[in-house]
Amino acid sequence: MSSLPIDRYQLRLEHYNNRLRIIIANDSEEIVCRKETRNNLLNFLESNEHMLFKGRLQLMNDDTFVSIIVKGELIGRVEKTDFIHLIHSLNK
Repeated sequence: MSSLPIDRYQLRLEHYNNRLRIIIANDSEEIVCRKETRNNLLNFLESNEHMLFKGRLQLMNDDTFVSIIVKGELIGRVEKTDFIHLIHSLNK
């Protein structure tokens, strides 16, 4: 599992079958998760698409940051390059 800090939370990624689990957690408690393929995540981050996912966890894309929205509330932002490195770090 790999992770990035987001204010009071953590963005974690872990392998799940042929997908990645995108997890938002505080300390040891998972708040929300979503499963997506590695390629779909990378395509979203490298594209001009504005939003990925509907529902409790949403990712919003701009030029340099990805905003993390949980249950309709912005909980933080991560640099797009850090998110991409996080995804690639799971292959090591």
